[in-house]
Amino acid sequence: MTNEKDATVFSIFIVGRLAHDNHLFDRACPKCKTMYSSLERSTCKRCGSQLAYILSNKTQKPMSISEGTVYVSWGKDQAEKNRKALESRKGSVEKVFRFKLFSFADENGILTPPALHGRCKTGAKVQLLSRNHATVDTPFRGMGNSGNIVEKVEEMITIYEDTKDYFKILADAEYADKTVSHPVDNNGKPIPIQTNEEVLKELLKLREEVKQLKQERTQTASAVPDPMVEADYEPPQWEPSFIDGIGPEEDLF
Repeated sequence: MTNEKDATVFSIFIVGRLAHDNHLFDRACPKCKTMYSSLERSTCKRCGSQLAYILSNKTQKPMSISEGTVYVSWGKDQAEKNRKALESRKGSVEKVFRFKLFSFADENGILTPPALHGRCKTGAKVQLLSRNHATVDTPFRGMGNSGNIVEKVEEMITIYEDTKDYFKILADAEYADKTVSHPVDNNGKPIPIQTNEEVLKELLKLREEVKQLKQERTQTASAVPDPMVEADYEPPQWEPSFIDGIGPEEDLF
């Protein structure tokens, strides 16, 4: 018998938003095998049997499952490319990404929902990684973009947090950093985006520098007599333009 190397040979990484509140399953019907939440019912909706714990195949421990659907944050351009790629291939269907989070009964037999289940709400920004777990693809019929019923495929992703998998709820800033394009420096690090306040400070600083240059020019001009120019020349009328936030009391240049 050989030991398999702990290397990543397959993984799925997604940044996106949740399509709905996650569903919780911690009980199942022994006869129908249908899963339910103990918070909602204690008997099977189909046959009326008493519900039992969902047991792990490996350890036979009671387990709880939080299941959700994630919309990948493709971005407008990439989403359009994906749509065209699907349309160009005969028989291709749209893929819907779903995921499962797991928790298991502790040494005292107490079973609680997965840690982040309560925060998995509609629109939540998330990031997930599933490593070395095969996905389960299931065909189904769902609503298309034009409101018609179309064939789709559900890709179920399993996330076991006691391994190197992870699932995160992202703050707005974290989500933007992963999905919005930023200019970068030579080291590939994002260049800080200037706020309106920072831009205004730079404009005020520039105004002071221009004012100082004008004063120096005036002093130099007063020390040197104007040359005599014989020409029929009338200078163009000049009208100052003002920058918002600076004020009209004096021009920038």
